[in-house]
Amino acid sequence: SSHCHKNAHNMPCQNIKKFQIVLLDLNKSICDAWAKSIHDFNKSLFSTKDLAWVDVPVEIHVHNGSFSSLGKELKKRPAFRYEGQEGYHKEISKNYTTTTILSPGNSIGYMGGGFDKALANLFSHGDFSWRHTEKHVQGQLLDLYKGYLTPTNANLIEFSTDSFYRDSKAWNTLSANSILHMPTMRVPRPLVTATSEIEQYRYVFDCTWELLSTINKANIETLKWGDDRHAVISTMILTGIGTGYGGIPVHIVGKAMVAAIVIFTNHALYRIQKSIYCLKFLHEDYKKLVKADELDVHINTDDFDPVVDSLDKLF
Repeated sequence: SSHCHKNAHNMPCQNIKKFQIVLLDLNKSICDAWAKSIHDFNKSLFSTKDLAWVDVPVEIHVHNGSFSSLGKELKKRPAFRYEGQEGYHKEISKNYTTTTILSPGNSIGYMGGGFDKALANLFSHGDFSWRHTEKHVQGQLLDLYKGYLTPTNANLIEFSTDSFYRDSKAWNTLSANSILHMPTMRVPRPLVTATSEIEQYRYVFDCTWELLSTINKANIETLKWGDDRHAVISTMILTGIGTGYGGIPVHIVGKAMVAAIVIFTNHALYRIQKSIYCLKFLHEDYKKLVKADELDVHINTDDFDPVVDSLDKLF
């Protein structure tokens, strides 16, 4: 077993060496937009070397391809066969880190189209079809929310039966045992006509931050409070938010998603600095809330407009 020390938060050892955020899409243009923003961020005062989460380094991977091509690249097969009394789930939550995959869904949890259907198929196995995946997701969510999921509210849906771990493509190729469900819209419709460019930046940024926060909360429960119902999540697979039906331009989605990720995971920033950089990226007047000089917070106070400025100018 791997050696690890207790860290500053007294979090127990969980075999976690790095945290991976995989930005996956079949559309090459959104992948190029992600890569450009990562490149721009690396030209700033900071770089991806400054990114850390649960006290381990964060790596961002851009993957232009499918779940199966990603599986081949990550080669993350757990090769896990356990025949003891405790059952698969207990053993996994103790000894394995897992992957979660974003479902950019709708307000009633239907998964019958596009990326969602591919995802539902990935979680199928044996007699458990994509429709069963959809039903499992809906069952978990619609009980909690009485039949209507508010847009941009993210929830983690776990799959934890023995047969899932034995047979599912999600588990066997990507170590994935949960779907990170977030309605990006109530019903499939263009988002782009309804809002200004700055509002599109705000929407995608806030969606991404909500996804990161949801995983952070789940990992804090597991690591800090020793909640053994879940395994630690060490890989997140995200796809373009609002790019499909929503029609939000890829350069907006690329920049806003990467901005949220690099502020959220930037170990070199204090929390108040993160607060200010979020508001600044979103072109809000943070001075209404925070006077940077009074707090002796060293941040770049030059104006920033995401519509015209590249990510390196933020910092």
